[in-house]
Amino acid sequence: MEHIFITLLTLSAYFLPSLIAIVRKHHNAIPIVLTNTLLGWTIIIWLVALIWAFTNQKATQVIINNGAAK
Repeated sequence: MEHIFITLLTLSAYFLPSLIAIVRKHHNAIPIVLTNTLLGWTIIIWLVALIWAFTNQKATQVIINNGAAK
């Protein structure tokens, strides 16, 4: 039973950047998940994925056209 708990804890820590990106609905969630899954075993890339998951979302740009064309 203890092995299952340790395995689940380790897996959740490993996929933490992916979970954060998915929960925050990050616009780059799929690349973050792929980076974390494929290269997360390197601590540097895991940290990069974690920081990337916490970056700001892409701002929505609203363009208003008032119809005053020249």
